[in-house]
Amino acid sequence: MVERVCRITAILIAVLAVVDPAWVVARAVPTRVAIQTTPGASNADVARVRGALADAFTIDADATPMTAARVVVGRDLPTGFGDGPTFIVVPDAATDAPEIHLVGVSDEVALNAVSRVSATIEVPASTAAQSVNVTLLADGVPVDVQTRVVEPGTAVVTTDLLYAPARTGLARLRVTATLGDGPEVAADSATEVVARSLRILVYDARPSWAGTFIRRALEDDPRFDVVVRAITSRGVAAEAGAPPATIDRAGDLADFDLIVVSTPEVLTVAAAAALESYLREREGAVVLVPGDDGAAVLSRLTGVPTWSEERRPDLERVESAAGVWTASEFLWPGTWPSGAEGVAGCLTPRRCAVWRVPMGGGRVIVSSALDGWRTRTAETSGYASFWRSVVGDESAATPRPVDVRLSSRFVTTGTDVIAIIDVLGAAVPRAEWQSTDGAVLPVRLWPDAAGRYRTQFRAPDVPGRYRLVVNTDGARTAEATAEFLVVEPGDSYTPVPASERALSAYASSRGGAVVSMGEIDSLPTLVDAAVPSQPVATPTRPMRSPWWVVPFAGLLSVEWWSRRRRGAR
Repeated sequence: MVERVCRITAILIAVLAVVDPAWVVARAVPTRVAIQTTPGASNADVARVRGALADAFTIDADATPMTAARVVVGRDLPTGFGDGPTFIVVPDAATDAPEIHLVGVSDEVALNAVSRVSATIEVPASTAAQSVNVTLLADGVPVDVQTRVVEPGTAVVTTDLLYAPARTGLARLRVTATLGDGPEVAADSATEVVARSLRILVYDARPSWAGTFIRRALEDDPRFDVVVRAITSRGVAAEAGAPPATIDRAGDLADFDLIVVSTPEVLTVAAAAALESYLREREGAVVLVPGDDGAAVLSRLTGVPTWSEERRPDLERVESAAGVWTASEFLWPGTWPSGAEGVAGCLTPRRCAVWRVPMGGGRVIVSSALDGWRTRTAETSGYASFWRSVVGDESAATPRPVDVRLSSRFVTTGTDVIAIIDVLGAAVPRAEWQSTDGAVLPVRLWPDAAGRYRTQFRAPDVPGRYRLVVNTDGARTAEATAEFLVVEPGDSYTPVPASERALSAYASSRGGAVVSMGEIDSLPTLVDAAVPSQPVATPTRPMRSPWWVVPFAGLLSVEWWSRRRRGAR
């Protein structure tokens, strides 16, 4: 009987192994949780959070479609939205160290010019005055040091550090702060140093003292690349640089950031039309320095149909932030044009010696002071500095044919980089990021608005300096680049601007909560309550396990032993 049972059972196991049956079993699968970091988190903080969650959850390095919840470790708001509840674990702050909440620096700074880097620092509360030492380092070299005395009760200190770059390219900036002899904290940023010269065209339709002295003031400023064409008599012109032969064609003007036109009353209708196209399409700036008469050209570019000349017996002061000068002869518009605003020397709300009016995306600046140049040599005259300031501001405001702005010039490996590209005209741009070793990767651009494109790409996994290159094809080709620095997470310090209230609002809006590092033991319970583990139907095929061989061999052994015992074969 035993022999028969063992034999039949062994045969049944063999049949099952051949058939390979399967059935579904409900099993509890651990919830998948992604752990992300933001500024203010150390490697020890991340390791502590990972250890608290490791026994109950499956931990992902980054959020995926299978991730049920996010746990963010740090003192800043996370990027992106993510799916599922978000819990924020806030590390403990040092009681004897300040916190750098913000480092403000322009996306681009000019070579050999002094730029400001602002830092906002929060200090621990104290009943006594404290000394905060702030240092700015550029590529590891200290360039400015400041000490601020914080009065009792003061929580936030803002200071400006000075930076004068001596080379072009991407500069890594680091702001460090210490409170007395306490530990040092740091925050990194980056900016691109550029040596961009502003291209100015000075066009004298006929000899003019005002145009001549404005041109000389601009030529003395190294920021400007001044190109000159002055018509001295019929068929004779004086030139400097490589000016266009005529300003009758708008295409010849597109390379200039600003155009100074003296005696516009003698310009042709074609020249007026070209200047209007330049203002509307190139969105540049035109400075009009009239002679002694209004004309159709002046009226076309300002919208003022009539003009009147006024001669005053005494000199009038023309005041501006860049300097004070005087004039006595003025050419006033008959009516104040819509949208016009005073630039300098407003004798009345609607009578300004220099004023500005928009045209399309460009700006027209009119000098109504005809003889301001007469007192330019006076010791107190600010005539030259005024025009350098006006031309500098207006030409810098002229958009580039292609302009690239990055969400940050300083990113860590694996994070997302957002770029906004503005393009003049109807040209369609294309983009790619390039590394210093020659690697190239195309980047897809998406239309965001008229003339604006947006892209988002993942920063390279290899630290280094990269640049985003954008160029256009069409009637005029243009190219723009923006460099960015990629570093390892452990090789950077970033500001921690978010407040506790902002962190709590962010977490609660996504079904999570804010947890301090001292409450880390409660984190698994909170995550499990927000995303309880669900049984998952899992197909099971037991005969694919090698363990079925054990009972099979055991049954055959018992059957053989039983037969041998009773003498059967």
